[in-house]
Amino acid sequence: MKKCIVMLGAMLMLLASCTKDLKNQIDELDKRLTDVENLVASMNTQLTKLQELIDGKLFITGVEDREDGSHVVSFVNSRGELSTITIYDGKDGMTPDISVKQAPDGKWYWTVNGEWLYDAQGNKLPVTGDRGVSPSIKIEDGKWYVSYDNGITYIECGQATGDAGDQFFKEVRLSSDGKYAYVTLMDGTVLTLEVYKEFGIAISVESAFISTGQTKEFAYVITGADENTELEVLAKGNWDAEVKATDESHGFIVVSAPSEASTGKVVLLLGDGASKTIMRTLTFVSGTMHVSTTSVDSPANGGTFDVEVTTDLAVTPSLEGNPTWAHLLSTKAGEVH
Repeated sequence: MKKCIVMLGAMLMLLASCTKDLKNQIDELDKRLTDVENLVASMNTQLTKLQELIDGKLFITGVEDREDGSHVVSFVNSRGELSTITIYDGKDGMTPDISVKQAPDGKWYWTVNGEWLYDAQGNKLPVTGDRGVSPSIKIEDGKWYVSYDNGITYIECGQATGDAGDQFFKEVRLSSDGKYAYVTLMDGTVLTLEVYKEFGIAISVESAFISTGQTKEFAYVITGADENTELEVLAKGNWDAEVKATDESHGFIVVSAPSEASTGKVVLLLGDGASKTIMRTLTFVSGTMHVSTTSVDSPANGGTFDVEVTTDLAVTPSLEGNPTWAHLLSTKAGEVH
């Protein structure tokens, strides 16, 4: 009897050990599956970003070097949305050898293992334009597959024996002046891209009234200005305008109205000295306006008052919508203490 009990106990211990081993194997498989899913998702993201960079839909805003040798690359797209990817220097994995190459026609096309990729009609597959498409990859039966037709068909690209560090970007570094990013792909292809810099101008008004023959100044602020930034103004008709800069980023637009009532436009041209030019149009109205009094006293319960306005402008004075030409003065009259 004792011998049977001992054997039963041993069998139970063996069963428990097998159950634990089986659980560990399942956990390990789950982890490997998660790693593979994350790897595929990461590389598909990189391929999409590569296409958008070349297509001018995505821009590099900066590169952060980390102590572990990795680089965090920041992007902004045409909608102003921000994103990042992390690149590990010297991480040579076993991802499919997918890259891009510039053809004699000046356009960029997709390659695999250094060879051009062709569609069913025998045309090279472009990275950009109407026919441009971002490849998508997957792992199936331990092999890499890549699709260039939005997942309709896949091409086998070899054994999937890499690890979660696999990537298509090998290195990204900035030029000494920070204006360009040099993107090196895993096959050694180097892309030179202009680093995105926020560039624009804000001015205190979009439209304003200026009395005939008078001059007014309107403050402006330029974002992303440097020593190469240029701001010019063009006034139409009998209007005059000039730029009075106080530094590279700040100053005033000085606008002078003609001696007769009219509507004028002032065009602002802001350039970065290279490839970017921004145009803004300001609208001004000139004329004369005389109000018979500068203030009207009103009892606490309000009332109706006549104010004579003389002007050569085609306007109808109104107190609706919190007008700029009239406002309520705060006084101590009627206060209760």
